[in-house]
Amino acid sequence: MLSLIAIDPGMSAGIAMFDHREFLVRVFTSKHPHAPLREVLLANADVLVVCERAPRLRRRQPSTTEFVEALVARFANKRVDVRPTDWKGHPGARLMRPDYDAASTVHERDAVSIGRWFNNWKRNGGHYQVKTRAAA
Repeated sequence: MLSLIAIDPGMSAGIAMFDHREFLVRVFTSKHPHAPLREVLLANADVLVVCERAPRLRRRQPSTTEFVEALVARFANKRVDVRPTDWKGHPGARLMRPDYDAASTVHERDAVSIGRWFNNWKRNGGHYQVKTRAAA
């Protein structure tokens, strides 16, 4: 049973899925327009989703990062937004060899790192704000 989905958003979003024992179950890349990500979110609507929220740049058109963030906001019932500065460089985000080998792209490795950091942080008493999706 899944307990966490971690997402590194972007044109090629990295998605890492963890079970209740905090083991990495699956890691993959979803490319724009992110149909695989949408399917995972729909199939696992009650699983907590941790998504990196990138700094906002001024532009007229939404970026692909914002597109992924909007998908998560729309389809995930429970989500936590984290900033890159929350997890990057944190010892809890460090990947062990099996995780590193399972991830084939930088985005996948970042998604696994986000999930590892969040599980470690939560286990050690970290507090976080869960955003919930209003029932449609």
